[in-house]
Amino acid sequence: MMNDTIKNTPKPSKSFMTAGPTLHYSHPHIYRQWWLTIIVYAAVCIFWSKIITGNISSISLNIETVKGLWQLGKYVVYPISIYEYPLNIFVLGTLMGLLAVIPLLMAQLLSSRYSVIFIIMVVLIAKLPGLAIFLAISCVGIASRPLRFRSRFISMILCTAPLIAYWAIYGGTKSVDPVIWGFSFAPWIFAWLIVLAVSGVVIGIGHFTRYKPGVTWLVSLLLLLVSIGVFNIGIGFSEADYQIYVAHNNPFKIAEFHSKTLTPILDKVVKDPVLRNYLNASFYSDEPILLRKQLKREMQDMLRWNRWSDWFTGALTEKFMYEKKRKELLASYDKFIEKHPHSKRIPIALYYKGILLEMSPDIRLIGTQEKLRFYSDYPKQEVRPTWIKLYTDFPNSPESIEARWRFAMYLAGESEFETAQAMCTEALGMLKYVEKDLGNQVIPTRRKVFTKPKDTALTSLSAKRLERRLRKLMGLIDGTNHIENNPQTCKRLAKFIMLNPHSIDYKQQLEKLLGETTRSEPLRENILLALSKLIEDPILRMKSLEEIISKYPNTDGCADAKFDLGLLKVKLWRTKDTNEKDKQLYLREARDIFEELLSKHPDSVYTDQATTILDGLPKAK
Repeated sequence: MMNDTIKNTPKPSKSFMTAGPTLHYSHPHIYRQWWLTIIVYAAVCIFWSKIITGNISSISLNIETVKGLWQLGKYVVYPISIYEYPLNIFVLGTLMGLLAVIPLLMAQLLSSRYSVIFIIMVVLIAKLPGLAIFLAISCVGIASRPLRFRSRFISMILCTAPLIAYWAIYGGTKSVDPVIWGFSFAPWIFAWLIVLAVSGVVIGIGHFTRYKPGVTWLVSLLLLLVSIGVFNIGIGFSEADYQIYVAHNNPFKIAEFHSKTLTPILDKVVKDPVLRNYLNASFYSDEPILLRKQLKREMQDMLRWNRWSDWFTGALTEKFMYEKKRKELLASYDKFIEKHPHSKRIPIALYYKGILLEMSPDIRLIGTQEKLRFYSDYPKQEVRPTWIKLYTDFPNSPESIEARWRFAMYLAGESEFETAQAMCTEALGMLKYVEKDLGNQVIPTRRKVFTKPKDTALTSLSAKRLERRLRKLMGLIDGTNHIENNPQTCKRLAKFIMLNPHSIDYKQQLEKLLGETTRSEPLRENILLALSKLIEDPILRMKSLEEIISKYPNTDGCADAKFDLGLLKVKLWRTKDTNEKDKQLYLREARDIFEELLSKHPDSVYTDQATTILDGLPKAK
């Protein structure tokens, strides 16, 4: 009877969550080892943050973190691309593996509550809240009774399923090439292998030591030190900072400095009744066309000082705030230069800094085309110290060629033509080897996933443009555009060279300079050509260019005029409004002009461009 009573007595139900085998040791000893594991894990989070952001992260959760909740694939290419630095696969994979396996081992060997602080660190220090969510699911699973198998290693493998799903769904980078896309998962595949390796070692050792605490942090610390060593030797903190502060802040690729239309902004201001009433009260015209003209004029005046008028600020989006972006980029360049003054990447940082400081809105285009376009091909005196530092401290760098062109411009502006000519010759000699190296660089294809990091900021296109600027300057100062022993002609040539073609009063300055020249002065053809390029009407511009070609044959100015005339006729040929008969006429004339340019001016600065354009034109009917 008593036995039946015992059998029928309900047994206490087992809890869903279980305690791990390490908890049978004394708690003070467990806590000491647990805190050591926390310290190692914090170091892993900090190192992750360091190579991703360039800074030792502070403990915070901001809006940017929430926005990037699921972002992981971007770290494959930013800031350090695995396609340029393959060793980063090992580094990212090792760190990600440690971020995943340590909380799992804490939940399995101790209990799930011991893993909470690690998950919080993933959010606040490593800034990976997406990983934290899936990691929390895995930690709960591995500490739960249904998944507490006799083989702890099998349990570990099963409980990495949520992490595998996270890496598979959000770990890839965007690419049209399936091979490159496939390689973007390499760090996370390696991370999973790290999880298996670390858990296998810890569980294997624990099987013989009765799961004494302390093995987890020792194995993790060893792997962390190995990853730091590999990163420091194979990539380097200087190179990582270069990628963060300089390479990814190329001013030519920043959206705020790309060309934009101003038409929607002007439309919004002109059509706003409240704003129009305010403008009318401030002596602006009530007539829309005239008001628009006045607003464009004021915009031009304000943008000369890189400012926007108050009534435009409400219509502007963030992409128009280029001055704010300029300050951010300059701060990034200066930070890198200050942190790594002996880095081989300093010339690139100085080059970008000089270009950025010289980037200015093309004021004339605002009035004629309602476009905001930036230029950086006019040397400003206030940026001279940056180019001096680049030229004097790094004279053999490819970027110093750009500084040489600017110095040659400064010298030519002071009538030091011979010195400027010598500097241009030196720059062209250097550029020849740079263009050869750039031409030998292989563009990545499906068969070539990994490429070497670029050694220079110059590209094949920018090198070609720089070569044209150098040769054009040399053509102006070679002695054919001024009269020897005539200081006035030298002074006028120097003044012409330093005129800013993007300034609002460029035409007036050209006309004034033209009035100072004599009919026989060789500079006159260049001034007339510059004035012809400013004519808005294509037919009138075409007539003016044809007049220059007939009046000044076999000169550099004539070659320049022929090239512009050929481009103009190609544009007219492509215009939809042009009838078919005129189209064929313009096409035939364009081909004839470019062929004549190549035959009569084979050494012209426009030879390569003319050849490319001619090859792309069809035969006229």
